[in-house]
Amino acid sequence: MLDINTVKGWQKALEKTLYHEFAHSIIKKPVEKWTLMDSIVYEGLADNFSEYIFQKGPPVWSTVVSFKKCREYFPKIKKVINSKTWKVYGAVFLGRGEYPLWLGYSIGYLVVKSFLKNNSGLKWKQIIALSTEEILKRSDFIKTASNNLGVYKLNIC
Repeated sequence: MLDINTVKGWQKALEKTLYHEFAHSIIKKPVEKWTLMDSIVYEGLADNFSEYIFQKGPPVWSTVVSFKKCREYFPKIKKVINSKTWKVYGAVFLGRGEYPLWLGYSIGYLVVKSFLKNNSGLKWKQIIALSTEEILKRSDFIKTASNNLGVYKLNIC
């Protein structure tokens, strides 16, 4: 179910939201096993897919936190990168606590955008079949934001 707030520009937001949610519906991975990093990549996939289909720029929540700020915050979320709790998800994605609103969406968008740039020959069907680890390996965002992410085990379903 979608709640629609009919403020100015709601039609554009609705279209982008529908494409974003459609992307979620075709990426079939069991959510209950996800880590925070899985969620970041999953949201990045949905936002980049929405942008690809809609062809009118990314959803606002995926670019509200600047590239520079995302890179500054990424080392701070490393300590909870393997968390599977909604409390951590809420902090990183919904701005509950020490993180800005929609940080997780913005980082995910940048991770996947870098992956897409580095792997331009892949089709979406191939992309959504990849693991979080493979997307991270082939994205430059994580490498530039953190030189030692490798010490964190990423549990992928």
